[in-house]
Amino acid sequence: MVIESSPKPSAFANWPLVARSGELDAVKAAIGNFQCQAVIIQGPAGVGKTRLAEECLVQAMAAGHTGGRAVTSAAAAAIPLGAIAHLLPDTPIGDDPVAAFASAVTALQAGEDARRYVLLVDDLHLLDATSATVISQLLQTEQFFLIGTVCEGERRTAAVSSLDGGDRVSRIALGQLQPQDIEALLEQVLGGPVDGQTLQTLCEASGGNLLYLRELVLGALSSGTLTTYNGVSRLQELPVGTGRLAELIEARLTSAGPEGRDALEVLALAAPLELRLAEDQIPAATLERLEAGGLIQVRSDRCRHQVDLAHPLHGEVLRRRIPRLRRRRLLLRQCELLESLGARRRDDPLRIATWRLEATGTADPALLLRAAALARYAFDYGQAARLARAALAQEESFEVCLLLGETLYELGEFEEADDMLQRAGMLATTDEERLLAVVQRDQNLFWGAMRITEALDVNARARELLTSPTARDALNVAEATIRAFSGEPQQALDLLDGLQHVADPRTRVMGALTKTAALAEVGRTTEALALSESAYRTHAGITDLVAVAHPSSQLISQVYALCEAGRLRDAVIVAERAYWDAVADRAPNPQAWLALNLARCHHLAGRAASARRWYAEAAQVSAVHHFTPQRRLAVAGLVLVDSWLGDLPAADTALEEFLALPTAGWIRPDAQLAPAWRLAAAGDLSSARDILGDAAADAQRQGMWTLESQLLSDIARLGDLASVTNRLTELAKLCDGQFVAARAEHASAVTEHDPGRLADVSARLEALGTPLLAAEAATAAAEAYQGLGGIRAATAMSFRASNLAAQCEGARTPGLVRVDSAIPLTRREFDVALLASRGMASREIAERLVRSPRTVNNHLQRAYTKLGVTSRAELAEAMGPPDGDSPVEGAAL
Repeated sequence: MVIESSPKPSAFANWPLVARSGELDAVKAAIGNFQCQAVIIQGPAGVGKTRLAEECLVQAMAAGHTGGRAVTSAAAAAIPLGAIAHLLPDTPIGDDPVAAFASAVTALQAGEDARRYVLLVDDLHLLDATSATVISQLLQTEQFFLIGTVCEGERRTAAVSSLDGGDRVSRIALGQLQPQDIEALLEQVLGGPVDGQTLQTLCEASGGNLLYLRELVLGALSSGTLTTYNGVSRLQELPVGTGRLAELIEARLTSAGPEGRDALEVLALAAPLELRLAEDQIPAATLERLEAGGLIQVRSDRCRHQVDLAHPLHGEVLRRRIPRLRRRRLLLRQCELLESLGARRRDDPLRIATWRLEATGTADPALLLRAAALARYAFDYGQAARLARAALAQEESFEVCLLLGETLYELGEFEEADDMLQRAGMLATTDEERLLAVVQRDQNLFWGAMRITEALDVNARARELLTSPTARDALNVAEATIRAFSGEPQQALDLLDGLQHVADPRTRVMGALTKTAALAEVGRTTEALALSESAYRTHAGITDLVAVAHPSSQLISQVYALCEAGRLRDAVIVAERAYWDAVADRAPNPQAWLALNLARCHHLAGRAASARRWYAEAAQVSAVHHFTPQRRLAVAGLVLVDSWLGDLPAADTALEEFLALPTAGWIRPDAQLAPAWRLAAAGDLSSARDILGDAAADAQRQGMWTLESQLLSDIARLGDLASVTNRLTELAKLCDGQFVAARAEHASAVTEHDPGRLADVSARLEALGTPLLAAEAATAAAEAYQGLGGIRAATAMSFRASNLAAQCEGARTPGLVRVDSAIPLTRREFDVALLASRGMASREIAERLVRSPRTVNNHLQRAYTKLGVTSRAELAEAMGPPDGDSPVEGAAL
């Protein structure tokens, strides 16, 4: 796994603006409206007011306006005209506003009537009174325009206040950046996407504050904690930011005063605090002052009121500066206060245990165990493991070993998890406890350690000891999971027969997850989707049980079934929703799987760049958490899409990583797509087909019919139709999904060289959301039409193929390499014909292409002859329907 950690130069430059286009347009319109004197940009510190104002000034001057910038500071505010003196002539004018005004009018002439002088005043509250008076007078001339920024909560003099009042002033309220804005910004700054967990961490830490975000990223880059794998950036740990960030925050906190600082430290260690708990130890006047100053906030949740710091980074800075003994005293005080109130709320034991553990290094074992369970039910696996380890250090029990083993599995620590789960089994005193230990150990051995035989042996031994109906059902599900994902879906379905009658909800939802996948593998996608929908609702309601995966895990199988059903657009929607749920709960295992499923959705559609982005994230998360099965499939996907994109060095690097990964444990035939498509990219189609043929034979033996259809379809796409068409037709009858049927129809139409069928198949594949396959079918149709002498139809289908291929984000496959071959026109003839087909007159075409009308008519006549048309109406039909996104049209213009 190749990791890059060098700082990105673009991150240290001026950051681009995102999500501010509306504000830029508003300022542009205001400058052009002589009834408007000024635009005032308001907002809290750090949201990007200065950056937006500077860009507004740059764009105004680029549009022909003149302009300048005032110099504001606390020092300049004490000097009359200190802010704008550098814009005025050298003639001494003292502090006389009248003389200054006359001098300013002369110096700041904008020139033409349609132009204005635009002055930027950042931090308007720091403007000295004389400068403010002069600017106010200048605004009356209409040739002068002010762009000012105002920070919320800052006091201003009367003279300054007059500048941002009145009906001729436009105001823009600038808020914090939203997660989608931060994602777009980071992608531009870092030169590629960030993984979901990194995005969430930076969103939470920065609070959407642009200044804080920038310093966090710069600090992470400088320290090497922000690394890149295959173009996707990931934080290794929570960033601390730069020294400048700490200084900015410390300056902000200074306004709280000594008493307020004490209150902020309490909140930094214990927030969010119930309001009554905060009032028991912080004077009401102090709380009110901190709230008015924007340093704390009070949130209401039904009848519960909580006090928290206004910004998460304030807590980070405060916590680092609290001495150890004071930290201990404050934390123990919170425990005493919460216990005195009864600690009746569900999460109170978690808070008390966490505080006591941090303060003293220990706590009551029963309290620690209960707290660890609460953390696990909230999917905070890191905290759950920490608390469970502390409990285990004091007292070994079945409950703590099981909980720690399950948590370690979720975190990817499979060997230690197996040790804990074996210990749990030995400490179990009831059949129910023994069953839980076995089921969880089966999962860890199979998915984590990839020791299939051992997992089956553990399950078989348990069957001899545990014979109750409940145990039988649970062990059937555990074995079915191993069978389904080891290439035995029909055996899994046999074991899961009667799942709907299972009483235990844990067993039922885990069985549904497996059964959904197995049904999809054998082509019963309608049943799979119906089961998954109901199972997800049940799963979401039982997350407080041990040995139950994150609810988003249920949707992994649903996404797979949606893909095989030919509902790729729905699959992406479900996968994205589940992915962000997993990220929000910091659940790395489903995050890796769902990133992999998103990649597969885009891969099947043919969107190469999007598939690559998600394969890279899946591989990275899997590598960090030692999820080898997911990593192997993700790296295989990277090989495939890099081959499609023509980046053979990257494909070779990924292939080397793929071949180095362990192959023991469960192996899916679709992993062989990786070496096959790499060979195809090098032109060795025969060897590629051989690899895919072996993989398809494996899939057939295993009864994985939807996967077999994908592998056979790829063989057909690489040129061997004769050996696969009949089997694809058989699979279309065995499977109910539209995707399998469309693959079979595609291969059959190509075999028969039927252009009409190919055109219909192209439309069908496009409707399924697979532009790459649709483009390949359209290309084959164009060639078939050309072979029959149908030049006009061939041209129309080639044009359609080009438009579809443009949606594939750079993917190039053997089925697309002849995408332009059926168009018998030169580049210039095509340009002219295309514009003429869109209704443009010869004279307009000549002006557009900088040619004479005679030359245009000559090109057009030759195009008519080659295409076999006699009119512009026939030409429009031959060139295909208009498409605003056509890359060919864009190139021609």
